[in-house]
Amino acid sequence: MAVLLRVNNISLPNKWALFLGFLVLPFLSHSKALEPCGKISQGEIYLGQCEQLALDGSSEAAATIAGRYAVRFFENRQAIYWYGIGAENGDLKSRFSQAVLLTHSPLSLDRRRGRFWLRRLSKDLEFPDAGMAAKILLDVELKEKIGKPDVWDFPPNKW
Repeated sequence: MAVLLRVNNISLPNKWALFLGFLVLPFLSHSKALEPCGKISQGEIYLGQCEQLALDGSSEAAATIAGRYAVRFFENRQAIYWYGIGAENGDLKSRFSQAVLLTHSPLSLDRRRGRFWLRRLSKDLEFPDAGMAAKILLDVELKEKIGKPDVWDFPPNKW
């Protein structure tokens, strides 16, 4: 999957886009609606347009938005929401990503829901990463059982 990012109207491919996305762009402040969403099957579009496509049924757009929130903005609540939209639109990988984020939430109810979805995905014959879901579920349940859940330490407002 190629990553294409536009900065000052200059397209940056793959590793430079990732480098800028992780290191430089989080420090720039501007409207998220005007944030480039990326290149999806509908073409290169902005985040605001991508949200409309996702709400109209595009699982690809929802997964793209969720990935932007998780990686670019470090806003896990938004990422969980948009992965949920992608899952409702029929994307199993979105369901998997949402489950992983939920299992690392500081909220015990979120972690419980994440374990539920990992359990369902590990039994789903159509899901190509069912084995990975089962391994993650085993690890998460063991850590919950010993009372040391693997909670990602992000600022509270990002959850």
